[in-house]
This record gives sequence, structure tokens and C-alpha cells, in this order.
Amino acid sequence: MEADATGDNGLAVFYTVGTTDTAPVFLNAVEVGALPGMVTFTPDGTKVLTANEGEPNDDYSVDPEGYISIIDISGGVETVTQANVTTAGFTQFNDQIESLRGQGVRIFGPGATVSQDLEPEYIAVSSDSQTAYVSLQENNALAVVDLTSNEVTAILPLGFKDQNLSPTVTTTFFEEEELPVIGTSQAQGEILLGGFSGLYFEGVNPDNGNLQFITHPDLGPSQTGNADVDGDGTEERVRTYLLPDLEPRFVRFEYNPNDGNLSITEQVLLRDQNGNPLSGRPNLETDDTGRIPIDEQGNVLEFDPFGADLEGILRAPDGTYWLSDEYRPAIYHFQADGTLIERYVPQGLPPEVGNGVFPEVYNQRRANRGFEAIAYQDGKVYAFIQTPINNPHR
Repeated sequence: MEADATGDNGLAVFYTVGTTDTAPVFLNAVEVGALPGMVTFTPDGTKVLTANEGEPNDDYSVDPEGYISIIDISGGVETVTQANVTTAGFTQFNDQIESLRGQGVRIFGPGATVSQDLEPEYIAVSSDSQTAYVSLQENNALAVVDLTSNEVTAILPLGFKDQNLSPTVTTTFFEEEELPVIGTSQAQGEILLGGFSGLYFEGVNPDNGNLQFITHPDLGPSQTGNADVDGDGTEERVRTYLLPDLEPRFVRFEYNPNDGNLSITEQVLLRDQNGNPLSGRPNLETDDTGRIPIDEQGNVLEFDPFGADLEGILRAPDGTYWLSDEYRPAIYHFQADGTLIERYVPQGLPPEVGNGVFPEVYNQRRANRGFEAIAYQDGKVYAFIQTPINNPHR
């Protein structure tokens, strides 16, 4: 809690918080530095740290020192006194002002010492509660605090970035004549493999140094429009699938960084647990904003319970693959050979489209706005719904 007057010390105030209907109960308070802007606990729960910015007034006639207050709460918050508060400041760096400037630390206040000019803003604490890292927002630097000695041990400049520099970007394209034909359409003739959506970097080929990637197409070549599919004289909204039986697949390719060539090395077709091929057709009548799936002859196509409009892919450490689906918030899990292990969908859907594990409210997203991106970290798969859920009451 900051003081009313610039330069005066603020307070660290402790409360116990109950339910939303219960007012917080005051427990204790101790004095810290000027303008405490951030407070945090150490992971072991024995200390509370505040970042005291010590901002000056407009004409620098008042310019308090910035520092970190370290409050020992190991004996309980209620017993804390001012004797439990230690200051980790920067006065020991005052005679290093020119050296710090030369390293890139921004010290600019008129007549200010190092300890006056540094403004601690945010604190992060190591998992072992031994070290705190404090951003010095106005100074382009980071302070390191030893929490065993309660002293600032280093001020690290963050360096500079030349915004006038433009990154070098190289764009490489597949040569069309090298892409395989995946089918023939009345409207477009031979259709080449393409329409890639997700992309995952699998590593460097140890034999030739090429960069290895895996990708996949989405629902396949199609066109939206209107057609009278039931002969009643009224046109319905349709999607024409140029290759209605096209199987979704993994596509592996390599990029040669020396000559810029791209080469497809493998295609793995995706199938259900019984070995039946998947397709890109919708699962249910309500998919694809209700468009009726048809072929080029106007024949209504069957829905595919496991049909996929794939948008993202990753390889897990166990060698299996996870893919996200745009028809709905759905996630596919495949063996390396393309055999489906499981498809996970929101609850409340027919069981034939997958295992209902996600909250039913996920069904209230915009049509055709399912999971767009997918990621993996520490044994967990993360997926991201493209647009907000249509659920105004929550």
C-alpha cells in the first residue's frame, strides 16, 4: 500500500480473505519502501517480498531510493514486527554508476545515484526460494537477490535491440510437378497434394542435416455454394467435396538448408481402430454450419462420424501423434502408423463421434470453429478454441 506523499514509505498489509460475502480481516502491517508496486511470497512460504519502486516527483526534488523489502513470516504473519523486515537495496552499487552505464544499464535521473534511479517493478522467485529476480523497468536491467543473505548480488543489463534491422526471411515452395496426385476431379482435373494446415518440427536428419517436418491437409478440396439437392425447387446450402473419399494423412517432408529444396519423404493414411479409412466429411448434420455435403454430381454424401478437418499436429515423446479438429473442439490421438487410438470430444454428443470428455459448454462455440492449435508440455496436451464460446450467462 503506497503512502499519500511521494517519497514516503508504504506498507505491506496482511489480511485473511473469506468468501465473497465476508469482508477481509486485518492481520498485520509493516513498513516497507516508497511506492511498493508488487508483492509476492517465496515458494516455501517463509518470506514475503515487495518491489518498492521509489519513483521521484516530477521535478526530482524528491527521489527516494528503490529497493526490495524482504519480510520474514516463518513465525506466522500475526507475529511479524518491523524487526522481521530486511532491506535489499542498491547503495553498494553507487560508486559503479559509470561502469553500469557502460554495460547498458539506463541511469538517467538528474543528479540521481544508482540506488535512487533503479526502480524495482516485478519479482520472480526461484523454485528453491533461494534467489529472486527483480525487473528494473526504467533501467533496462534485472537485479539478482540472494535470499539467504538478503542482498542484491548483481545488476544485469538486458541489452538493446536495433529496431531498424529487418529479419532475413527465406520463403521456399514445393515445385508443383514434384507433388503427388491425390485424385481427379471433374471440375479441376488432377488435384495435387496440398492444402497443408498444421506443422510440427520433428528434428534434424542425422544422415544429411535436413530439417524434418510433419504436416497434414485439412478437410480436402471443396467448394461451398447452393444447390437443389432434394428436387423441391429450393436451393440448399451445400459443400461440394471434389474428392469425397480423400483420406486425411500425415505428410512428412524435409527441407535442405543448403540448396533450399523441399522433398516429401512419407505419407501415412489415417484410419479408425478397425482399419477403416477416415475422410474429411462432417460428422453430424449440424457441422459445417449445416451445409449439406455433396459430390460433384450433386449426390448427398454420408456423414463420417470420425471425419476430420485437421488444423494442428504434434508428436508426443512416446512417438504417438495428437491432432486438433476444426469441425468441433475435438482432439485425435493416433499411433505412429496412423491408427486411431481415441478421439476426444465435448460431452453431450453421440458416442459414435468420440469419447465425450470435454465440458459440454464447448459445443456452444461458433460452427466450424473448433480446436485450432495444439501443443504439448510435461505430459499434457493443450488445445485452443478459435473464437469465444457463445455462453453469455457464464
